[in-house]
Amino acid sequence: MSHSEAIGGTGWGNLFLTPGFKIRENLDKNAVSIPSMSLDRAVSLHRQGALARAGTAYREVLAREPACHEALHGLGLVMHQRGRNEPARLLIENALKLCPNQADYHYHLAEILRHSGQASEAVSRYRRAISLNADEGDYYFGLGNALADEGSTDGCLDAYRNAARRAPNDTEIHNNLGNALADRGELVEALAHLRRAVSLAPSYADAHHNLALVLKDSGDSRQAMDHARRACQLAPNRAEPLAHLGQLLARGGEQPSGVSCYRRALELARDNAALLGKIADHLRDAGEPRAALEGYGRAAELEPNVARYHAGSSHCLIRLNRLAEAEAASERALEVEPDYAPGHGTLAACLQARGEFDRAIARLQRSLELQPTTTDAAYLLAANGGYEVGDEEFSSWLALTDNPDLSDEKRFHLHFALAKVYERRRQYDTAFEHYQRANRIKARRYPFDPDRHADYIDRIVATFTADFFTHRRGFGLSDDRPIFIVGMPRSGSTLVERILAGHPKVADAGEHPEMREIVRELPALIGSDERTPECCREIARDKSIQLARRYLSSLPETGPDAARICDKMLGNFLRLGVIALFFPQARIVHCTRDPLDTCVSCYTQDFAHGLRFTTDLNHLALFYRTYRSLMAHWRAVLPLPMFEVNYESLVKNPEPVSRELVEFCGLPWDEQCLSPHDTKRDIATASFWQARQPVYCSSVARWRHYEEFLAPLIENLQSGGIANEIA
Repeated sequence: MSHSEAIGGTGWGNLFLTPGFKIRENLDKNAVSIPSMSLDRAVSLHRQGALARAGTAYREVLAREPACHEALHGLGLVMHQRGRNEPARLLIENALKLCPNQADYHYHLAEILRHSGQASEAVSRYRRAISLNADEGDYYFGLGNALADEGSTDGCLDAYRNAARRAPNDTEIHNNLGNALADRGELVEALAHLRRAVSLAPSYADAHHNLALVLKDSGDSRQAMDHARRACQLAPNRAEPLAHLGQLLARGGEQPSGVSCYRRALELARDNAALLGKIADHLRDAGEPRAALEGYGRAAELEPNVARYHAGSSHCLIRLNRLAEAEAASERALEVEPDYAPGHGTLAACLQARGEFDRAIARLQRSLELQPTTTDAAYLLAANGGYEVGDEEFSSWLALTDNPDLSDEKRFHLHFALAKVYERRRQYDTAFEHYQRANRIKARRYPFDPDRHADYIDRIVATFTADFFTHRRGFGLSDDRPIFIVGMPRSGSTLVERILAGHPKVADAGEHPEMREIVRELPALIGSDERTPECCREIARDKSIQLARRYLSSLPETGPDAARICDKMLGNFLRLGVIALFFPQARIVHCTRDPLDTCVSCYTQDFAHGLRFTTDLNHLALFYRTYRSLMAHWRAVLPLPMFEVNYESLVKNPEPVSRELVEFCGLPWDEQCLSPHDTKRDIATASFWQARQPVYCSSVARWRHYEEFLAPLIENLQSGGIANEIA
């Protein structure tokens, strides 16, 4: 593994170092005494890999000749190879007492010391071996590995270069030299050595993996993907190459394939807490909180005193609307490390979801006090409509923009935070400038492929026709409890959910991910070679019932009085065909809002799970247009009742619209539905503050503050036939 691996980061650190232990073939070539027949036999067995028999043979030699340094050395190597480093060290030290100028003995003792975590002592032994024989590339290679373990970048680079000069055709040396150069940012030379390693050993998985990493850093994503795939083919049971391939796929827009790689890597990374945590980070960023939670949980079992695993679990539990567990995980992180800034941040998110804003603010301030670069905490403060960012605090945030060490993720959180403050101060031009900067940075990390998305919408329309549903009458469960709230983000859906959740007969599942996961897994679940959505044509009636039951069993427990349960995963508008197949008695509530207000609100929101289409005005327009066309298709073919709630109408006339909504859901009217802001339930969405305020109209026509910057958005919406809705 890499000596410079960044355990807490979002990348994969750098590269694999070849471990470097080599049994030198000349086990007895420099023997001082003429070896006996028994020693010859022991050495032969050793070279054949018959370690147990070789060990017995070496012991037989030593029983007759205790001072045979060749047998002591050989038995020491056998012990090391069988994982018994302490007796191995003692045996080779005894061999050196008898033969102190045998270079290979010093080298092998150095290898054992390094593998025992004694890098400094190993360095001394490698140098002694080199002083006795300066022509052996292996000695310099081992020295480079030990210096890398010590963190001596310059030293290891010099040692690897010496090794490469003496052994120009050694694959492992070129691999590690390439790694060391990449760590120094010398990518051109690093590529040359890693390409050399691959050419010398085309089946060397680590070299392909390392080459992929450096190619990615060099901006050559296509070749990086090729070598990452090759590494996975050569080492299908290695977690690290699979995880890196997943990262390349996800960042290249192939999100489902990337997530599949992450999930497989999670299965393989059983005992590596650092890698489990890293894979969990990427699953979390990919919008897969359940799988990420599994990774963090296993990492925490292996290393229970690492705060970041507990904080990561808390983040996922918040996303899964399991707030009590999330709070407990945050508290556990802070028990382990009281000054762990992200732990204070996740605890703050739990508190604000419960509406305890003062306590949440105190935790966010503590997070920033401990770690001023915790810019996601700054954003949550800025997004809290009840908190006034002071001038001194704001100045400290502005100063961070000049920090060259700020990661892309921290940087886009920071610009969103600054933009929110400028907007509240009515400095709209400066606010929009920061929104643009935030979104440009975020788009680099979360690219969106508009062509792929448009093609997917076309394929949904082609699959789910009126005939599709006609031929599948009787599919699914006869259960009228599910209510699916769908639509664009920032369309007033949290307000709609709060109105319904105020009813004593309605339970609330929040943004429940299960339907998305079922649809993503559909080809495997039904044994189809077709991709989604085309594989839906192969779903049998029994399978539709089975999968509907799986969805219901995944929902939070409800009280005995719950006649309905709301799922507010807005992206389910893409899955209404599958929903109709599973739940022919479900109800669909479609939230709509002014197109420009919807898109501007998306563009100016720092979504926790990085909705990719929101980072570019042109992409937003395309997504909005395809969303509208798909909803028109559903209205034409879907055999489910659908109620459309317009945000502007709702905030202007809350009671009549709310009454219609409740009636559509088949429920008697209840006055509690008129006080959505008084809810005692948790709100873990982007509207955590707004949803606890009385219904207001101040967000209507917000887009006009930024009208001069919206030409691309307006033109694209108008060209898509939405001109009559834009004043």
